[in-house]
Amino acid sequence: MRSQAWSFLLVLTLGASFFLAPGCHAQKLLDKNVSVSAKNQSVSAILKLIEKQGGFAFGYNSDIISSDSLVASFVKSGSVTQVLDALLTGRFHYKEKGDYVIIQRAQKEKYYQIYGRVLDGETGKEVDYASVYSMEQLVSALTDDGGVFKLRLRGAVSLCR
Repeated sequence: MRSQAWSFLLVLTLGASFFLAPGCHAQKLLDKNVSVSAKNQSVSAILKLIEKQGGFAFGYNSDIISSDSLVASFVKSGSVTQVLDALLTGRFHYKEKGDYVIIQRAQKEKYYQIYGRVLDGETGKEVDYASVYSMEQLVSALTDDGGVFKLRLRGAVSLCR
């Protein structure tokens, strides 16, 4: 009798830990799969279709999304993120808050210009037509006749090595 009680308790504990463990039972809202097919419908009507399939609600500022704009034809299947990117042409950022998906304007990427001159280490003369590149961002530039280059990089500036 005692071993049956322990077996029952073990099964109950394992079962509870499986169902109550964070992230084990709930799929993220933006990762849910939806399938939308719409013709001559407003953006807000298409968003309602996605809400219904996903079991959540959208939150957004009507000043940044023209929800009354008509979409001639829209067919897309995939994750909520993929469908939203196709519908809203990737101009927005999405985040989850409870049972809501918040749609926000995507932040514009910042670009920085780096200017410099490449000199020969032995002679000190300018090196013309040398290739200068960023291994991180896969961006390159060539020096001009005077060894001068200009490189346009995204994001934060880090010191050159």
